[in-house]
Amino acid sequence: MSLIHNTSNSASRDADRKTALAYVAKLGTTSGTGKNALPMLGIYCCEQAQFGTFEPEDNKLIYDDYLTNESKKAEHEAGGKAANASKLKNFLKLGCMPSLDGVAVLQDAVIAHEQLRKAQIKVKSAYVAYETVAKAQLASPTSRLTPEEIRDLITTDPADKTAKDHIRAATKALAKAAELPQDLTTYEVEELNELLSKSNALLAIIEKREETATKMQQLSQLQAELGLAA
Repeated sequence: MSLIHNTSNSASRDADRKTALAYVAKLGTTSGTGKNALPMLGIYCCEQAQFGTFEPEDNKLIYDDYLTNESKKAEHEAGGKAANASKLKNFLKLGCMPSLDGVAVLQDAVIAHEQLRKAQIKVKSAYVAYETVAKAQLASPTSRLTPEEIRDLITTDPADKTAKDHIRAATKALAKAAELPQDLTTYEVEELNELLSKSNALLAIIEKREETATKMQQLSQLQAELGLAA
């Protein structure tokens, strides 16, 4: 599901780009009315890259068009023009990822950001938060970020980590190392694979135990309710 305006039904790619850039200009014009224009620009660029309207190399053109029409009252992110144009490129790259749905990843980030904000948990500004998620997903092209990983990426004060969180992080790191066997000897690869297998098994044990505990708690609550009803 698209988060904002969809221009994919235009007659040609040139028409698509013209329409898309006009929307970029509109975002620049309205940027002084609130803090949503820049995050919306990032999301919009991801969408249009997924449609094939924009390419990663269009980042400077797009950001220049946004700035040209930007309101004098607009909110600015730290880093200046070059830094923000570079961040915009990550949104475009995310939309071009062939192995997963980059727009859906950003949707998860938008939802998580809003939920955390409502829970009064400190979060990064929307544009920085979404770009942080985009960058992290680009670094993991074959594995979609989990909701937990997204929440950790966008919070400024991450919640205390549990043992399970550390084990999951270690497992993910081992899996990434296993993708680089050329850096290791045959013996080291075997040891690494054994560690990865044990780590995955331990995670499965923990998750099974937590699932059982949750079911037991639900059963106890049901029994208590039935007891009260009787």
